[in-house]
Amino acid sequence: MTANNSNSLVLKIIRKYSLWALCLGFLPIPVLGVVAIIVVQLLMLSELAKTYGGFDKIHTAKWMIVAIIVALAVLPLSRAAVTILKAVPVVGSILAFLILPAIAGVVTAGLGRYFMSRYSGTRTA
Repeated sequence: MTANNSNSLVLKIIRKYSLWALCLGFLPIPVLGVVAIIVVQLLMLSELAKTYGGFDKIHTAKWMIVAIIVALAVLPLSRAAVTILKAVPVVGSILAFLILPAIAGVVTAGLGRYFMSRYSGTRTA
C-alpha cells in the first residue's frame, strides 16, 4: 500500500471516530457522554494501531492513557465554554447546547491526527 493510500485510510478512520464522538457529545448525561467518548477514542487508536502494523503492550498502554486524559479534558472545557456562552441571550443557549459535541469531535480528531503524524513518519521530533 502506498503512503498516499495509507494516509487516506487513516484519515477515513479518524473522520469516522470523530463523527461518533461528536454524536455521543449530545448524550443528555455529560459523564456518560465522556465515558462513551473515551471508548470511541480507544477504539480509534486501536484501529489506527492495526493500520500501522500494531504496537507492543507498552505503546498501547501509553496511548490508552493519553486517550483517557484527553477525553476527560472535554468536560471541563465544555463547561467553561457553556458558562461563557450562556451570557449571550438566545444564541448563547443554542451554542451552549452544541459546544460539548463540537469539542468532543475536535479533540478526537486532534488525537487521531497526532497519532497519525507520530507514526506515519511525517513528524520530525
